[in-house]
Amino acid sequence: MTAKRKKIVRTLYASEIVLLDPLECGSTIGYQIQKGEYVEGTVDLSDCNRKIMWYFYKNTPIEKIDRAIAVLTNFRNELTKARSKR
Repeated sequence: MTAKRKKIVRTLYASEIVLLDPLECGSTIGYQIQKGEYVEGTVDLSDCNRKIMWYFYKNTPIEKIDRAIAVLTNFRNELTKARSKR
């Protein structure tokens, strides 16, 4: 006798996708949040033939997003400085 598997029901709560350079390679960034027994989310970043899927499970600290934004902001600032010094 086999045990019955619990049916997992998830509802799409929110999603968004943005084309970052539609005339070039077609890079995108997007996210999806699903609600069910708990809330899960995924951030997708793609560039040409590569794709990164960043999962946020029920126990993933929200501060992880803040740290990523801080690093991207620093990168933008340093890249801007480097380009202006040409």
